[in-house]
Amino acid sequence: MCNDIDKLGKQMPYTVPEGFFPSMEQSIRQAVEKDRQKRRRALMAKWSISVAAAAVAGVIAMVALKPVPTSGVVNHDVMASNNVANDSTEVYMSDELLDEWITLSENDEFINCENEIENITY
Repeated sequence: MCNDIDKLGKQMPYTVPEGFFPSMEQSIRQAVEKDRQKRRRALMAKWSISVAAAAVAGVIAMVALKPVPTSGVVNHDVMASNNVANDSTEVYMSDELLDEWITLSENDEFINCENEIENITY
């Protein structure tokens, strides 16, 4: 069997059409470039969708977290824009709410602990 291989010699038994390898190289490069462009477009699409989703989420959060004025509650932004002093907040409060705040402040331990702190001797 070795003798059969020796008879063939070093001559190439197959032929390739002329210009096959350069054209193959060029077609591979084109295919790789198309693949890169597809990946780039897909990445840009993902980023665009992510940015759009973040923008929509931001708008929804801004609308959802916007303070809603309710009756009987002091809106400090409105007071500041109307140049109302903090001492006159009772004008904007209902009598029930004002009574509730007074009761709350009278029973608050932190507000009323100043008297206890002043009486401590060191």
